[in-house]
Amino acid sequence: MQQGLKVECIISQNISKAWDAYMTDNAKWWPKDMYTSPKTKRFVVEKKLGGLLYEDFGEGEGLVWGSIIGLDKPNTILIKGTLAKEFGGPATTIEKIGFQQDGENTKVSYHIDFVGVVDEKTKNSLAEGWQMILDKYYKPYCENL
Repeated sequence: MQQGLKVECIISQNISKAWDAYMTDNAKWWPKDMYTSPKTKRFVVEKKLGGLLYEDFGEGEGLVWGSIIGLDKPNTILIKGTLAKEFGGPATTIEKIGFQQDGENTKVSYHIDFVGVVDEKTKNSLAEGWQMILDKYYKPYCENL
């Protein structure tokens, strides 16, 4: 397994609301320019063990980002995904999104490990992208609930 990456942010919100915003309200804060296709109508998170995370293009079409292989509400989401060659792979990814109450705040961390071919440029791009998503989109949404 290749060395992964980790990003995190501190949110001025309780863990329950931070969890719900991530799992249920993602369509309200997820940046549309992070979709893989202009055909994407919405991003879906099936909130159950074995559930899929995918872009829905409509009419039964789309792109699966991964499946939930671990779920411990409101602490951890574990996702197994695939990073296709056009997105910097080929590789299998194991992603962990962690939520930790810290006083009145919640620390949210995103960690990803890779099995397969992923170069440093792709790792850096993913780290920068996830940090931007957490800081610029997810955090402000959570803090305005």
